[in-house]
Amino acid sequence: MIESFANKISQEIKKHEPSADVEIMNYSLIVLLNTILVIVFTVIAGLLLGDLKGAIVAISSFALLRIFSGGFHFKSVDVCTIVSVLLFVLAFLINLSPTLVFTFNVISLLIVLIFSPSNVQKNTRIPKSVNPYFKVISVIIVSSNFVLQSSEIAFCFFIQAISLIRLRV
Repeated sequence: MIESFANKISQEIKKHEPSADVEIMNYSLIVLLNTILVIVFTVIAGLLLGDLKGAIVAISSFALLRIFSGGFHFKSVDVCTIVSVLLFVLAFLINLSPTLVFTFNVISLLIVLIFSPSNVQKNTRIPKSVNPYFKVISVIIVSSNFVLQSSEIAFCFFIQAISLIRLRV
């Protein structure tokens, strides 16, 4: 659905600007539309369920760690949108105990130490030489929740950390 909508927009732009590259526009629009839809649906869920702050914390913490640690991408952008919204809503609906927050923080930190960054260079111009810096930044980001002790952040960091694991079979 998102991909076909992005393609329609790209084709329409191409009619008005013949020099435009449809493939590049299409990819950019898919990323943009996915991001907008995830944010909008999660914020609406946060408003309807009475936890806008939790919704924003979930989106922000996941996105911040993802920028530097990378991770798995679904083949379908529609699946990505749905799964992302569901995970963010789950993040602010559940309330992890302090013990679980600590446990999720430790597991996330270990996974980030071992696997980050993962899949960062795909479709970007980011050189591999920044990987050690991205790992350090990712570790610092995850470690911040040992101070913050946020249930939403612990859950989102844990989910994001799991997305880093790429086992070669």
